[in-house]
Amino acid sequence: MDWLWYILIAVAVLAVLDIVPRAIVVWLALPIFEQKPSFNPHTAEPRPGTSPFQVTTTDGRTLVGDVIPRNDSDQPARGLVIFCHEYGGNRWTACDYAAGLLDDGWDVLTFDFRNHGDSDSEPNYVPVHWLTEFEVRDTIAALRYAKTLDEYADKPLCIYGVSRGANAGMTAAGREGGVDRVIADGAFSIDTMIVYYTLHWCELYVPRKWVEMIPKWHLRETMKLVRILSQWRHGVKYVVAEKELPKLKGTPTLMITGERDTYVAPEIAQGMAKRIGDSCEPVWVVPKAKHNLARVVAKEEYETRLRDFCAEACETRQEPMTEAATTT
Repeated sequence: MDWLWYILIAVAVLAVLDIVPRAIVVWLALPIFEQKPSFNPHTAEPRPGTSPFQVTTTDGRTLVGDVIPRNDSDQPARGLVIFCHEYGGNRWTACDYAAGLLDDGWDVLTFDFRNHGDSDSEPNYVPVHWLTEFEVRDTIAALRYAKTLDEYADKPLCIYGVSRGANAGMTAAGREGGVDRVIADGAFSIDTMIVYYTLHWCELYVPRKWVEMIPKWHLRETMKLVRILSQWRHGVKYVVAEKELPKLKGTPTLMITGERDTYVAPEIAQGMAKRIGDSCEPVWVVPKAKHNLARVVAKEEYETRLRDFCAEACETRQEPMTEAATTT
């Protein structure tokens, strides 16, 4: 039976050669994964003349929001846009990001995520730039509330999010359905981001040809361990966009990214668009724009694209918002 011992020893050696390097990589990568990037989030002051509301999430958190009326109140609303603000921002940033839509006759429903603005705080939860189930619950609560508003029952419903808010909007729209258009500015996918930057990080220390020898599946599985460990440390569940995006198939989606975005490289957004399929417009890569600054760099074109994209929903309405969903 000596051969059996040889096999067991060989397996043990291979296991050690695999587990030890993985453990080292996870230990080195975890602080990088959890480091909060300096996004310089945009905030804004309250706007008068809105219709305030509160909505309760499925886990009992109260969110504060407002429906911002279109600028020309003499004309009927073209539809309703749900705005999801960026990490570190607040609901009033909708007044800037969605200014063109307000000019074009759309009402905008905006809300503060939990632990932001005037909404409830989740005990022991410190928000990060990665999307968690907390933000998805918040967005779904806002979406369900929007479906109870009778004045928009026969009008298009769109979701528009920025950065982490874009991820939340896409995920909620995919899970809940009943959304005519999705706009995602600066969206990113957690697992793809980890692998992308791990490869770039490795190339700083080892020759590229060595990096290319690492099986991609092995690297992906190792990076998943980083995500899982971080979830355990912080008591959250991160949302993996790669699993959620296919649910948007059939929902017209516009993705926007910056050519000079050093955080979310354009190829990451383009990879996300492929997972959505043909219903996703070609990703608009805004020249010279950094993360979340596409509207600043190309304001006129930005607003024109958003107006045209949402206007199509008025002509190709998929289905009216018929059944009023509960907000809790």
